[in-house]
Amino acid sequence: TPPKRPGHLALRYEPWAEHACLVAKEAERRLVEDGLEDGLLGRGFLTRYGLPPASMRDAVRATALLHDLGKLRTRWQEWAKLVQTDRDPTYQHTEPLAHTDYDPTCPEDRERERRFRSKRPPHAAPGAFYAPVLLPSLLPHVPAKKKPYVLAACVAAILSHHGGWVPGQSTGVSLDIDDGLTADWPWTVSAATGLMPDVQLMTQCAAFPDKRRALEEIVNLVADEGAMREW
Repeated sequence: TPPKRPGHLALRYEPWAEHACLVAKEAERRLVEDGLEDGLLGRGFLTRYGLPPASMRDAVRATALLHDLGKLRTRWQEWAKLVQTDRDPTYQHTEPLAHTDYDPTCPEDRERERRFRSKRPPHAAPGAFYAPVLLPSLLPHVPAKKKPYVLAACVAAILSHHGGWVPGQSTGVSLDIDDGLTADWPWTVSAATGLMPDVQLMTQCAAFPDKRRALEEIVNLVADEGAMREW
C-alpha cells in the first residue's frame, strides 16, 4: 500500500543548476535502490531492450538534469523574479531559479500565488522541446541503435513530469514558447551537466516554425499506439 502523499510542501528559493543536480542525485540513488546493477531492473532492461545498467543510469541522470529545462525560458524567469521580489523587495535576480519561496500554509504566499498564477508560463512542454538538443551528449553509454528511442523516452518523461502531455492544438504550433531561453542558459546548463551545450544548434531549434509537430514526432517514437507496445 503506497504511503499517503504529503501534499504540497513548502518550497524554498532554489537556483536552477542546484535543483537540477539535487534531483539527479536523488534519481540515481533511487535507481540503485531499485536494483540497477544486480536486480530485476538491471536484468530486465538488458534482456528486454538490450540496455545495460550504464545506459539506464545515463537516461535517468539526463532526464533528471533536464526535467526543468523549460524554466530557463525568458518569461518563466521573469515570472520568478516578479514573485520573489514581491515577497522580498531586497531580492536580486542574479541567477536563474527553479523555485521561488512558497509556503502553502502562509496566507500571504497563497494570495501571491493567486495574483501571479496567470503570469507563470508552462515549462514541461517547452523543456521537452529543447531537450533533444542536449540529450545526445548526456547519453554516452546508450547503444547507437537504441539512442533515438531512449532519447524519446527521456523527452516523454520531461514532457509529462507534471502529469501533462503535448498541449492541444488550441495552443498553436509554437507551443507558446517563442520567447526563447535566457541569455545565460548555456552556462546554467553547463554548471549542472558539466558540458557546454551547442548554442548554435539550440538557436536553430528555437527557430523551428512548427514546434508542436517536432515534439510529437520525437515522443511518438516510443509513445504512439504501436510503439507503446514495444517500448
